[in-house]
Amino acid sequence: MNSLDDLRTTLGHHADHADHADHADATVGTSARAAAVHQRVRVVRRRRRAVAAGGVAAVLAVVGGVALLPDAARQAAPEPAGTVVGLTPPAQLSSLGFTYDWTQSAETTGDRVSVDLPASDHPRLVSWATSGDDDRVTITVPGLLDPVAFGDADFTNWVLVPAGDDTEVEAVAAGGAVGLAVYTLGEERPAGVTSQGVTFREDVAGLELLGAAVGEPGEAEVSYGATATGRGIALKFFCRSAVPNAYLHIDTGDKGALLSGGGCGDVVPVDPASAGGAAFPTKPGEDVSTTLRVTEGRNGPLVDDPTLRIGIGTYGLAAGDTVNGPDGYFPDLREDGGHAWRLAARASSSGLGNGPSDTIAPDDLGAVLAVVGIRLGDGCRSRVEWDGVLGDLVMGGVSSQSTSAVIAERGTVTLRVSGCDDPLDAQSQNRADVAFYERID
Repeated sequence: MNSLDDLRTTLGHHADHADHADHADATVGTSARAAAVHQRVRVVRRRRRAVAAGGVAAVLAVVGGVALLPDAARQAAPEPAGTVVGLTPPAQLSSLGFTYDWTQSAETTGDRVSVDLPASDHPRLVSWATSGDDDRVTITVPGLLDPVAFGDADFTNWVLVPAGDDTEVEAVAAGGAVGLAVYTLGEERPAGVTSQGVTFREDVAGLELLGAAVGEPGEAEVSYGATATGRGIALKFFCRSAVPNAYLHIDTGDKGALLSGGGCGDVVPVDPASAGGAAFPTKPGEDVSTTLRVTEGRNGPLVDDPTLRIGIGTYGLAAGDTVNGPDGYFPDLREDGGHAWRLAARASSSGLGNGPSDTIAPDDLGAVLAVVGIRLGDGCRSRVEWDGVLGDLVMGGVSSQSTSAVIAERGTVTLRVSGCDDPLDAQSQNRADVAFYERID
């Protein structure tokens, strides 16, 4: 789940503290935060690519607004060469404010087609069309998207393939021939802070950018000033380095140091706000100036690596936005897979015992983003299934957990609870919430 809802969920656990306690009492312990951050920072492993060193970090502090860098020189998107199943693909697509230019197409006279994508430093979009009146197409991307049936009109939907290793996208049509169109990242960037090919977007699922800094190649420390506008902030950051024992140190206002070890990733993200991060409760007007530095080992010197790339941005809740309790938070807006989504329906169930529990998606929204929030008693575990495809295993005895996937119209979310130490007692603790989101882009 590549979104900022973790902010609202995390803040839900600390809402009372934010209102009635000092900030020191409201924050999460440093070791707990470090573990959570290390787990959430997801990277796509691929071949490393050296970048020339030099320069000073581009620091863009934003207070009460957003700093915009001049747009890069824009180039016209190449016109598609010919048609796909008798249709001309659009020259460009837009995903979360980023433009993608048509690069290649693939088609077949049968009902199945695939395209091989080479390893890349940048994300790509793959869209599709069919030759007949039946728009139903099942898309599969190994390791990224389990088979999902879509019913969107020709070239109006897409899957986002992140930067990383080579992969394959396959489409199977319900009727007629099917074709694919591949789009690579273009020049245009959304409003926000852009530097060194990285963009911290101005707005991400309703949260606003308060400040950001992107380091020059080799720069191991960046900082900026920022002020909280509401009751919480989320930090979105990245680090790419070949140093195996690199440690990230983040200082934000008086929150104490946040530490994440175990090395950096292999890719410089174009859109860091789409990945994991860390969240803190705040009060409006609180100083949340931030410094990110990378050291060799926990207590060593700053990393000396010409390929090092770092960046960090602070996103905040608006003054009137609210948080809720520990059962989880389903915000009105989410981002996932390069799409924007809006909450359309929600179902809750409690007293779950050993055995399956099914929730069916609405039948008038097309393919939806299904989000499950689960809290289980001691000893319990639950396997989540998305239309029969095995998903995450959720363990009991911990705080609420969430997982998500895109499923077909009227698809089924199944929770299979088992292993409860005391099934009767567990039923009083077990609870699941399922929310369905419709695409709005």
